[in-house]
Amino acid sequence: MEQISIKQKLTQAQQGIWLAETLGQSGSDFNTAEYVEINGHVQVDVLIEAITQTMMEAEGLYTTFKQETDHVSQILNKPFQPSIDLLDMSKEEDPHEAAFLWMEKSRTETQFSFAEGPLFQLALLKVGEETYYWYLCIHHLVIDGYGYTLLGESHC
Repeated sequence: MEQISIKQKLTQAQQGIWLAETLGQSGSDFNTAEYVEINGHVQVDVLIEAITQTMMEAEGLYTTFKQETDHVSQILNKPFQPSIDLLDMSKEEDPHEAAFLWMEKSRTETQFSFAEGPLFQLALLKVGEETYYWYLCIHHLVIDGYGYTLLGESHC
């Protein structure tokens, strides 16, 4: 990732999460995830463009972390076009259940690299002819509940 010149210490809340991570007690416990159900005729290319724009404007999501001698620094990196997994669950026996199982597995098994980033995963899951789920899995070091609200109220 291309680094922007912003480097700062962790907030108090981030320090607690970092400590739990370094003690090996969390695994994926601090992975947050949500999905947005989208119903109706969907132009997938336009939706992906909107998701990409939204994510690139959320600069804080591109933060990485570096262990310094006496503290941990967070480094704001230049946003880049995110990868979005496209998954078609619509042919499964129960598409919604298959999508929910995939999302839960993603949340519980994804291991993010704090030094390399990004600390998020995106997917667009087709569960019906006119039903999609926009899935986001983001590590709690770079987002909180309010941040999710802002993402959801943005372009998408």
